[in-house]
Parts: sequence; structure tokens; C-alpha cells
Amino acid sequence: MTADPDEDAAALRTQEILTELFGPLSMRVRGREHPTVYLHLLSSLILLRHRDSPAWSRLRDDVRSALDEQWSSQELLRAIGHRVAAALESAGLPPGSAVRLDDLDAEAVDDVAHIVRLCEELGVDAFHPLLDRFQSWSKPADEAFFAPRSVVRTMVDLLLKNGGATGRIHDPFLGGAEFLAGAMEVSPGLRFSGTSPSRDLLEIAGMRLHALGVPQVDLSVAPQPHQTASPSSQVDFVLSNPPFNSRRHGRHEEQGKDWVYGPPPPHNDNYAWLQHILGSLAPGGRAGVLMPNRAAVSTDTRELHIRRRMIEDGAVECVIALPRQLFAGTAAPAMIWVLRRPTDRVAEQGGRILLIDARRFGVKTGRQRVLTQDEIDALVECVHRWRSGDDRWLEALDGRGAVAAVPVADIAERSHSLAPSDHIPETLSSHGRETGIQFPRPAAALEFQTEQAREADARAARISIAHRTLDEHGRVSDRREVRLADLCSIQAGPSHSLVKKAERAAHGVPLVMPAHLRDHRISVEDPILLSVESARALEKYQIRQGDVLIVRTGSVGPTALVTAAEEGWLPSTNLMRLRPGDGVEPGYLLALLSSPTVQKWIEARSGAASAIPSISATNLGMLPVKVPPPDEQHRIGLAVDALDRQIIAHHALAKAAETTRGALADGLVNGLLTTVHSLEGES
Repeated sequence: MTADPDEDAAALRTQEILTELFGPLSMRVRGREHPTVYLHLLSSLILLRHRDSPAWSRLRDDVRSALDEQWSSQELLRAIGHRVAAALESAGLPPGSAVRLDDLDAEAVDDVAHIVRLCEELGVDAFHPLLDRFQSWSKPADEAFFAPRSVVRTMVDLLLKNGGATGRIHDPFLGGAEFLAGAMEVSPGLRFSGTSPSRDLLEIAGMRLHALGVPQVDLSVAPQPHQTASPSSQVDFVLSNPPFNSRRHGRHEEQGKDWVYGPPPPHNDNYAWLQHILGSLAPGGRAGVLMPNRAAVSTDTRELHIRRRMIEDGAVECVIALPRQLFAGTAAPAMIWVLRRPTDRVAEQGGRILLIDARRFGVKTGRQRVLTQDEIDALVECVHRWRSGDDRWLEALDGRGAVAAVPVADIAERSHSLAPSDHIPETLSSHGRETGIQFPRPAAALEFQTEQAREADARAARISIAHRTLDEHGRVSDRREVRLADLCSIQAGPSHSLVKKAERAAHGVPLVMPAHLRDHRISVEDPILLSVESARALEKYQIRQGDVLIVRTGSVGPTALVTAAEEGWLPSTNLMRLRPGDGVEPGYLLALLSSPTVQKWIEARSGAASAIPSISATNLGMLPVKVPPPDEQHRIGLAVDALDRQIIAHHALAKAAETTRGALADGLVNGLLTTVHSLEGES
């Protein structure tokens, strides 16, 4: 499929804008306010831009007046809030927190005006990448937990593959309306409804759906929608990503008469959500639900009892095991459960449940995995063929993963486990994607990394430079000479004794080591985690977005820029944290410290103190710097960042190619695989 240059350029520009919106600018505007309020600001602006042209025109006048008359940032934010509130009310949506945007602690009205200008360039399709970026930027404690875009596409197609569906679709845990938005693209004739425990997120979801032109939407706040398994109305489709392994207040036994398959345990709501969703379905209705792996194999007495009854009743049609690292907020794996409204007769398809092992699907991009379009199409085609009685359902995966239609009796023999790995013989998973090879073209496994590299190349190709004009003394006239310590605060990492004393934990705050500084970013696959209590005692060493880390002992010199994903992490003893001062761009500071000239200066200073190279904060602070003006700093940071992204993308492509090459060689030489097309004679 030929790429559309215009679409590629638009997507690239969207990512550039989001990088700026969630960079240092976000911290200057958000202040100490909850991250969701900042997301509300961005969503509000996209809504006005695309659904209320008169209001957007008036907002542009507000921005001009704010800059000309030097309004406070709160005055401009208040003006935005009132215009958004009016737009929401006219659309029949609750205005709610739109009028609270002035709670944001913006430092300057210029920053707010710049955000408005950036959002003017964003298309209505920017909501999903916006939510993806927000998920990485916001702290893990935030209630926003958005389903990955590739998983949304998969689940929407599992229920609505052919489009044109009618009836009502519902999401009982709305999040950012990612499922309803995905369903709108496939079947705009549906009626849409959803509930959310958060009024702020409900409004953001409503703005997204309104911006997309959803004609009918029924949204409401429901802190605990799964308290009952008997909703007041029933729907034709449900798509949802309820919170994993959450625990409600109170006792499920109090509504014991409502639970068709029995009250869930008090310590976990997974089966409360599943029963609530099943109870929401009208006759003939289907649901797609994301569940943690634990739900498929739990041996808790109540959960096992509920799962057994659901299986015997024909409520479970299909379960798909997904790969790890699909979500921005967690590396934990998940499964897609396809449910259907049970009937009085035995389950369809001869009393079998379709189980698909797709744990090796996806390609790595940064810290996350993404399902490719080919993989999504294969999963959906497999399910739809099996559902329709097409005997070719086994062929649909085309060597990817493994699949089996397992009789209910066989599932019962394995403690009613719905984990595909408990039922699919290992021999079915011992080749193909399980060894890293994609059929029939191994190179197809590299398509995502190739596309990422191509986009990075395109961005780097846009860098344009020219020689500067020097003054009569051979110097650049607009640069002032200072010491590094004048530009940033410099803090060495905690002492070895403090780090050694800190308590390790299974879930906690990552400790950044020198080896984690790669390609001028922080790359951690299996970090040492410190307990929250120990991390709190080391709070003064914490890193935040926009800081720069540098190795200070041993192999002195490697640098890395701290992004939103590493906010609140801790540097190890061998690292130094540099925090830019006012008027200093983080990207420029990274470019400065990583430049060959400065690296040589650091090497010379670090080799004089002892046998082990080391540099102190005081010595590093003495580095002489000819600092450019802020606008030039910004341009320097963008240029170097473009090349950093190019390096990262090509390293990821090379790593993926090496993995594919090894798996291919292994399969070919062992006789498990053979080539179909000869490359003989090709250069």
C-alpha cells in the first residue's frame, strides 16, 4: 500500500505539535493543577476549532486582545472556559469544569496564546494521539487509563467488522471515548452511550465525540456502574476497558439477587464488570471487554464458580491473549473477552470457545508494542470466519500465533481456564511468530520500524542551516559568555550508602543507571525499583521532564534528556542532574553537553582527579558557555532532537532486523522453513 505523502506530513506535524504541547510548555501552564485539567484545555480548543467556527473566531480575537492589552493568563483561560461552556451547552453536553480552566497556574499569557495557536493546527483526528501522549505524560496515579489505538481497532472490528450496524453501543467505563470514537468511524448510524466515574473525563469524552460529529450521545457520571448486574436499559453492543483488578466499596453480597452467576468476591471487581456488561446486552447482543490475564485463570472460589457458569451458559464466545507492553501506563498483558447474550440453548459452534494466542504479536515502538494492521486483520478474520461456520478459520492467522476451538468439556478439565496457552498444544506455537518470523514475508515484521525510521528521516531532512555572520573580532555578536552553573542547577545523584539503604520493591520508583542512558534518552527495560517510602526520602534527587542527566563517574560524559515518562524517577550515584534555569531550553542544554567540544572538555577535567574518571558538580559548573538567545536555543534543540529521533528509529529498525534474521536463519537451516521465492540473481 502506497503511503500518502500529505497524510504522512500531517501525522508528522501532529506529533511535533504534541511534543511541544507536552514539553516544558505544559509544566509552565499546568502548574500544580491536576493533569486532567490540562487535557481538558487541549480538548476544548480542538472542539472549538472544528465544531464552532464562530466561537473559534471570537477566541482568536480574545487572544489578540490578551496579548495587546497584557491580560493575565487567568483572564485568557477564563475566556476560553466560557466559550467552551457555551459550545458544550449548545451541543447538549454538561459544561462542568470548562469554567475552571483558569485554575491552571499558567506563568504567562504568551504561553496560553501559544497553546491556542498550536491547537489551531491539530485536526479532529488528533484526539487519539493526544490521549496516547497524555497517558505517557501524566502520572500513573491518574484515573485516565486509555485503551491503545491498535487494540481499539481490533475490538471494534471484532464486533462491527462490516460496518453499517444499527442499534445502541455502550461503554460503561468511558475513559477518553476511544471505543465509541472507533465505532463511529465504522458504523456512524449507531446510537452511542457511556458512563464514567470522572466528570472531567466524561466531558473530555463528550467533546471528542461531538468534535467527530456523533449525532446522538447519552453520557452520564456513574462512580460504580458495575454495582448491579441489572442495568435499567439494554444495548446491542458493549466495548469497554474497565479498571483491572479494582476493588469497590461495600459488599457484592448486598446485591446478591442481581448477580446472574453469583456475587463476585469483595476484593476484586473483574467479574462484577463482566456480569454487569452481560446484563447490559439485549437479545443477540455482543460485547468486547479488556480483562487482565488473572481473570481467565483465577482460582478464587467465587470467580471460578462465575467463570464456570458463564462458560456453561455460552456467554463466552472468544478469548484472545494479547502481548505485553501494549498500554502506555503498564507493561502488564491483557486479554480480549468476546461475550454474547446467553440463550436458552447450548452455546453455539457446537459448545466450543475460540481461544487465540496472540502474545507474540505486535512490534516494539519505544517502550510499547503496537499491533500491526495485518495482525489486526488476521485476528478479526479468524473470529468472523469461525463465527460464520467458515471452515477456513484456521488459515486466517496465516502462521501468526496459534488458535483452537476448544470444547467446553475440555475447558472444564483444566479448571475452566480460559487462557489460550492452557489449551493450545505447544507444537502449534513452536514456529512462525513464536520465533519472531512473520508469514509469508519475514520483512513484514519490520514494517512498523521501517515506517518510524522513514518518518524520522523526513523530519531530519527538514533541518536547514547556514553560516553565521561574525563581527570584526571574529565572534558571534548575539551570544553572551557565562558559566554552565549560571544556566542550570547541578545536583549529583544520591550517595552509594543512601541508594544501598533504600528498600527495593516489586512496584515502585525506577532507579536510573548509567547504562540506561542510550541515544540521549533514558531506556530502561527491567529497572531496579525503590519503594515509595524510600523514594520519598530521596525526593530532592528526583528528576522531572526537561532535566538533563550526565554520567559523572566511570565512563564520564553520556547524556540523556528526561521526558514526561520518567517524571519522579531517581538517578543513581554515578549520575548528575542538570535542571535548566529560566530562559534555558532543555533541548539546547542537551545539545550543549553532548557536543564533541564539550565532551572533550569534560573528559579532560574528569581524568585529573583520580584513577577512576570523575567530575564534580562544581567543576562541571565551571564550563564556559557562549549562550545564544532563547529563540536560537529553541531551534538548536529542535534540530538536535530530530537527529536523535532518527538515530533511535534506525537503531530500533536494526534491532528488529537482527531478530528476524536470527529466527529466519534458525528455521531455514533446521528444515522447519523453506523459501518460496528465490533471490538468486538479484543484486
